[in-house]
Amino acid sequence: MPTGNNPVPPSIHGARTYARSFAEKAIDTLVYLMEQAKSEHVRLSAAKELIKLGCGKAIKPGPDDLSDGEAEAERQKQHERRLASERLFDLFRHERRQDAVKRPYVETLSDRMIMHRLKQSWARRDRRAAEAATGAQPATPAQPNRPETL
Repeated sequence: MPTGNNPVPPSIHGARTYARSFAEKAIDTLVYLMEQAKSEHVRLSAAKELIKLGCGKAIKPGPDDLSDGEAEAERQKQHERRLASERLFDLFRHERRQDAVKRPYVETLSDRMIMHRLKQSWARRDRRAAEAATGAQPATPAQPNRPETL
């Protein structure tokens, strides 16, 4: 909340303008900290911020900063980006569907599931071999017969 002689921001939409009214004072503070602070960390941070503001990282203009023509161009650009993104998403979704149709069933299984089914198959084979060696009748399976192919 502003105190003293500082102006009170008129609305939420005016907050950007209100904040900009302190820009010169903020930059002066950064320069002071860069030159006078006792902590090297504070001096370095202030120097980095000044470099970002002055010649490094660009500040994206807000909607309040754009003229009507620039704002319309920005909206059009955003719209075209969304359309391109949706087209790519549709294309990738179509390719995924095609891949799902083309791939054999085994390729859709995880490695863990394939290993599990192989172990089941090996256990059935070993059980049958043991029953054949002893001449015993095969035990009735607990589950209905399944094909042994993957």
